[in-house]
Amino acid sequence: MADSNFSQEELSFIFNITRRRRRKHRKKFWIHQMYNRRREQGAYHNLLQEISVGPSLVRRDYSSSLRPTISPAKD
Repeated sequence: MADSNFSQEELSFIFNITRRRRRKHRKKFWIHQMYNRRREQGAYHNLLQEISVGPSLVRRDYSSSLRPTISPAKD
């Protein structure tokens, strides 16, 4: 029933976050937190697909849209 990629604790946390969708900062924080945690386990790609955001898309937005002249890597 539950996705094997997520533990029961994480699933309940996901559902709690989904209920409080109005608070965007909390969802953003959760995405960054879970992304870092999953990345250490080498399963970050599944999480990124889960939230419908690809790593290339994120990189393109940060590099071209937000900082057109300055590269985030050299910052």
